[in-house]
Amino acid sequence: MRALVRYTLLDALHSQRYFPPVALYIAAVMVLTSSGEKAVAPLFALTAAALLVCSTWLTVAVHNSEDPVQRAITAVNAGSPRRVLLAGIAVALGSSVVLGLIGLAYPLLVVGHAAPLTLLAGLEAELLSAFVGVAIGTVCCRLVVPRLGHAVICAVVALVIAGLPPWLPLVHPAFRLLVRDAPPGELAGSMLPFLLCGAFVLAGCAAVTDAVARRRD
Repeated sequence: MRALVRYTLLDALHSQRYFPPVALYIAAVMVLTSSGEKAVAPLFALTAAALLVCSTWLTVAVHNSEDPVQRAITAVNAGSPRRVLLAGIAVALGSSVVLGLIGLAYPLLVVGHAAPLTLLAGLEAELLSAFVGVAIGTVCCRLVVPRLGHAVICAVVALVIAGLPPWLPLVHPAFRLLVRDAPPGELAGSMLPFLLCGAFVLAGCAAVTDAVARRRD
């Protein structure tokens, strides 16, 4: 599996489809954190929101780096299409976490300090965005939505559903906690249930994508 993950990473790098979402995220982090905000927690919310969008785009790019024929050959060599799917998720999630660490570190450079529990809450927010973004990108990739235009529409709708409703225990209530700069202890503890929900969403989307891909095969 490690060799398959390495191959998937190298293939994604060679395709250079990763560059637009990565460049967009870095630019967004620099712009969003230049607002003069003195508290670091709201900045974590902004960078995590940017990561949600960019990790979705990056995940689609990773899964779509091979055309269907190449992917079928890779699946035969790997032993099953599921292993190829899991390798793509691992690469997308690992890349998103790295971007999230950038989104965690840059606000610290701007503000200059953060309480340890606030930093932990920021890390949880970045991980939550990575989980949900990779989940949406996985279920919107070519395996489920073959046409790019339809995939873009599905991804936008999914991002709106995941990010806007305040009653959905995902990113909106988590980001709202950061924006209102709740006490550090409350922040860190309150973010954990949302993070667990994000992990379950990722697992569910991976299962749906695997089932749809198998049915089409």
